Amino acid sequence: MRGGTRANHGDCFYGLTTAGVVVLTVPAVILFLALQKYYVRGFMSGAVKG
Repeated sequence: MRGGTRANHGDCFYGLTTAGVVVLTVPAVILFLALQKYYVRGFMSGAVKG
């Protein structure tokens, strides 16, 4: 294996996997934090009786 570019059957590129998880997770967390007040408002308006 030269430079981590090849993997045998069952091997995993942990660096690439971790990078992919970060690339997918960070925008989702930022979006959730930016829209959190709307989520809370929606939960509260749906929870109030009457």
